[in-house]
Amino acid sequence: MPSKATGHRQTCNADLELRLLVVQCESPLTPVGAFASFEIPKFFMSVALRGAVPPVHVLIIVVGHYLLGSRNLPDTGVLAQEIANFWFDSDNRLFPDPERIGSLEVLVCDAKHDPVTIVTPTGAVQAAKPDPANVSASLLKWAQRLASEEGSVGVLHWIGHGYGQGAEATGMTTSLLCHGGDPVDPQQQAGINWTSWLGLINQITVGRQVYCFMDACRLDPGQKIAFPGAPGQFNWGLPDHVQVFSSTSHGMPAHWIDTALPATIAAGCVSGPVGTQAFLAALACFGAKGDSGSPLPVASDEVLQASRALVKRWSEHQGLIGQRPEGPKHCLEAPLLFTKTPMSLVDVKAPAAPPDVCEAQPETHHGTSAGIQVAETNAAPHQFRLAREPHRIRLDGRNWGPPKSLFNPYVPI
Repeated sequence: MPSKATGHRQTCNADLELRLLVVQCESPLTPVGAFASFEIPKFFMSVALRGAVPPVHVLIIVVGHYLLGSRNLPDTGVLAQEIANFWFDSDNRLFPDPERIGSLEVLVCDAKHDPVTIVTPTGAVQAAKPDPANVSASLLKWAQRLASEEGSVGVLHWIGHGYGQGAEATGMTTSLLCHGGDPVDPQQQAGINWTSWLGLINQITVGRQVYCFMDACRLDPGQKIAFPGAPGQFNWGLPDHVQVFSSTSHGMPAHWIDTALPATIAAGCVSGPVGTQAFLAALACFGAKGDSGSPLPVASDEVLQASRALVKRWSEHQGLIGQRPEGPKHCLEAPLLFTKTPMSLVDVKAPAAPPDVCEAQPETHHGTSAGIQVAETNAAPHQFRLAREPHRIRLDGRNWGPPKSLFNPYVPI
């Protein structure tokens, strides 16, 4: 497992029950370390979830505290809060009508902040730790809740350390480390067999939209490691309908940036888990589908494209190697979200004429001095993050090229 400066993280979980107004809350920068449980008040349910309104159930698991101190990940409580805030942001998280957030659960442990408190729109609550028992209970409850509610949508974020073992020909297994010692051998870090759990989730949630954003290393540990799997028997022959996004490919590392370089910051990544930051950016704007109209749908294939482009860009600036997100075998066309601010990552391959810089301008401002954006890099490829609308490019400070449509998450010019 890479060090936390270039390495990775994994799980934490917190649960949101559809009961009375019992919520976890704190300031957006408050560390989250224990277990946070946000429950939507019944009076809210009777209004927002009246009738057959499909609920969206979010489970966030962040594991930042380990038996071996060198594995600890910094500020995981803050990270868990940021992810929760992302889904609580009703102004910018636009679900397909009439979907609404039905529950949000957080499991998190933070090496420096214990317990961790999560702030929700209705108050602050301590988060539970992502030990094997809490993780198993929350995963099962989350999956069963999805199965029991027609039209429901599930979202899982998992951040922490992990391993990948085996080969495609003989079967690959992904293991995720949990908080605390192993129940059988307390001197060893606890964990779960994620591959087994995915099989059970896939069986329980047939007919539902389910998205798992997994951010953990998948390097081979060099020895056989066997963690407990999901309970019961299930059918491995079922088609894979769960949309699984892994921050890295099998056998490769996932990176965590402690201190970002100036070029990485200029490209939009300040610190933290590279994969999760890419997933959230893709869901917020870069994973949009189409080039006109607002809001635009955010769907699986575009989220994967955007995540790969973002991770590649940030990794190159930071000098990190080996990380490339993987996505579902069969991407759903149905959108998970809509975005009012669709954007594209643009690389202009031609060099600018010294001493000029590469610039972009929306076609709607052509003929004026408004809206001109300077590239984030001063050498080719000149990199931009541009609104999803036609832009003109100039390389000499004087002459604008023809308008270029921006249709995809990543656009080379």
